[in-house]
Amino acid sequence: MKTFRTVALIFLICTLCLSGCGFIPLDFFEEEQTGEEETGCVTLYKYRDFQGESLRVCESEDLLDRDFNDQVSSLSVDCSLRAVTFYEHSNFSGRNMTVGGCLEIDYVGHEFDNQISSLILYKQ
Repeated sequence: MKTFRTVALIFLICTLCLSGCGFIPLDFFEEEQTGEEETGCVTLYKYRDFQGESLRVCESEDLLDRDFNDQVSSLSVDCSLRAVTFYEHSNFSGRNMTVGGCLEIDYVGHEFDNQISSLILYKQ
């Protein structure tokens, strides 16, 4: 146990010394920030074929709150989602369509084109 403490203390001193001298940045041991977008999301597009303005949704919600109500024509579901249910009306009501994860839909079909108002994400 004493050996472990000695090794840990030496490591800490070396790290602090090297950081202070500029050899190792202070954030070297922090979790790497890759700048990647959050996973487990759906990307909604205003037009067919993933064109036009888009909105990335990562939690179940009403689209009324995001000014994207009745404006979805295509969508992409992350592979880390189990499924997504899209609803015709706000508050998760009306006709609905459930799709699996890891899916790209270039056109939602005339039944749901510009009709989606809320959605529920089912994470794995």
